[in-house]
Amino acid sequence: MIQIWNSFHAYIGNGLTFLLYVLAVVYLWVREKDKEKRVLFLYLPLAILVLYFCPVTNLIFKKILGDEIIYRFLWLLPEILTLGYGFVCLLQQISKPALKGLVCLILIVCFACSGKYVYANPYFTVAENRFHVPNTVKDVCDAMIIPGREVMAAMPDEMIPYVRQYTANICMPYGRDVVAGFVPKPDLYLELQKSEIDCERVANLARESNVYYIVLNPAKTKVGAFQDHGYSYVNTVDGYELYLMDGANLADHW
Repeated sequence: MIQIWNSFHAYIGNGLTFLLYVLAVVYLWVREKDKEKRVLFLYLPLAILVLYFCPVTNLIFKKILGDEIIYRFLWLLPEILTLGYGFVCLLQQISKPALKGLVCLILIVCFACSGKYVYANPYFTVAENRFHVPNTVKDVCDAMIIPGREVMAAMPDEMIPYVRQYTANICMPYGRDVVAGFVPKPDLYLELQKSEIDCERVANLARESNVYYIVLNPAKTKVGAFQDHGYSYVNTVDGYELYLMDGANLADHW
């Protein structure tokens, strides 16, 4: 149950948007008479929440989908649709223009305060291309992509949130959940965050996870050499060094 509540807490953020959603649901529960809309905006979300919080169904879903997927169940909640429809219905009930404008302004302020300035997060930057990922991430991924197959790569911390957004051909032994702190950080991830990279330790951990490529941040200092532990240098892309597992059968890519 702890993981269920932790995932739910991470989903609702500061709670203001979810509070507005609950208010919209309560309003529609009282005012909405259309059966189809009640199913979409009221009964379906209630069923989703019951299934999510029920320990028995949650355990079943975990066994089928895995621990890292169950939180996505909350994405099925039609939160934005309900908020939009509910508050439009509320505004339609207000006849006085001044009062309607005031309520609308209050709702806008509430929505604005419910989120955070996205670029305050160091893992988000202004779009540099049509993929909305940093050009460096695009260039590094392009250097490793092999059409028609997946390639496992240990990416540096600052690239992790963008890789799967750009391509499904590059897989990682850890994902955005690790960066956000939702799941325990594996040893390979922790080793790559150090200012001094122990090449032997990183290479051994990468091999255990069947990682083909190790992408090294140019600010890191290497202790030892990857070449002595089964990973050969193949390229430098935008300052990032790429090391390929020996015998990975990807030589034709280069």
